[in-house]
Amino acid sequence: MNQARLIQVRNPRSGEADYPLRLPDVQAISKRTATARAAQSRWGGLSMDARIAALRELVAAIDAGREAIIDALAIDTGRAAVSRLEVQNFGLRLEQQLGFASEIADWAAERLDLGEGIRGLRQLHPYPLVVNLTPWNFPFSLGWLDTVPALLAGCAVIVKPSEVAPRFAEPLQAVVDSVPPVAGVVQFLPGDAAVAETLIDHADFLCFTGSTTTGRLVAARAAARMIPCCLELGGKDALVVLDDANLETAAQTAVIGATIATGQICTSVERVYVQRPIHDAFVERCVEIAKAQTLNLDDPEGPGLGPFIHAPQAETYRQHVADARERGAVVHVGGEVIERGGFWAPPTVLSEVTHEMLIMREETFGPAVPIMAFDRDGDAVHLANDCCYGLGAAVF
Repeated sequence: MNQARLIQVRNPRSGEADYPLRLPDVQAISKRTATARAAQSRWGGLSMDARIAALRELVAAIDAGREAIIDALAIDTGRAAVSRLEVQNFGLRLEQQLGFASEIADWAAERLDLGEGIRGLRQLHPYPLVVNLTPWNFPFSLGWLDTVPALLAGCAVIVKPSEVAPRFAEPLQAVVDSVPPVAGVVQFLPGDAAVAETLIDHADFLCFTGSTTTGRLVAARAAARMIPCCLELGGKDALVVLDDANLETAAQTAVIGATIATGQICTSVERVYVQRPIHDAFVERCVEIAKAQTLNLDDPEGPGLGPFIHAPQAETYRQHVADARERGAVVHVGGEVIERGGFWAPPTVLSEVTHEMLIMREETFGPAVPIMAFDRDGDAVHLANDCCYGLGAAVF
């Protein structure tokens, strides 16, 4: 990557490549990392109270400039209402994290007795530069999730948003740069895999949220440099419904949990296990709830399910449903991909599924509710754990 490159970013609603993104070359990335390191030497010297005050100032600036950020984010993701919530809730999420900050600061400078006449001193030192590689499904929220703790710790952070959803970075960076205490300390630099590789080579600590396949590559590159990294990868979250559960509440949770944000959430419900005595009634209620949902085909501001943000994810959904059908699953509602420039899928409820099917083994990341019957509680435990993923689960 010796020269700047230009890629065209796809609009998830129209399907058109309508946003030119100029990717930084090696020299540009080096300049950005040098700026971040220089700013960190100042930022890291501030007290925790001063950092907290600066981040609250940042919240106020984002709130004042939020419309431009929301507008860009809505184009990135094809969904206006969720984008608005992402930005509007930033202050609330930040305050939750700030609540831990003072407690952590109290851990500093403790003398330790290590035995045998050996004494130690525990001190807290920030990693100068944290690189945060973030995904396309919640570009704004997940851009800040690991960034805020790193900033509180005194680190500088470069966030690399996905090249699938990069538009929000420009208006957000303008707001960040308008807050003097954090200018230079946190930077948003959209780019592709080559940009990520170069950033990793500059990092002291690495955060990554995304697919398991890419996570393995990221972990290997971090390991080659002997730098620590934290990874939040795929999920295939199980929902277990026992026969004494409130069927209505469980069915509502199953369908909404699988379809909200078009199922493009790391902790979406991806597979449902229902005890046999209530299985048929549960499936019937899920079908009714799914049929009542609508698709947001024409108005980004309106209700209903938005498009697949990343076009290849629509094909993954299609393959999972087709594989389930071929292996004997019953598709009660949904199951098709609707193309209107972008790609949409209605809420999809399946039964008679098994663990031989892709839809019960691999992350679908789409609005599907595959439901499988079980007999004993222990069977549910076994089925829920019969998966290569972790992340989340729930029991009713």
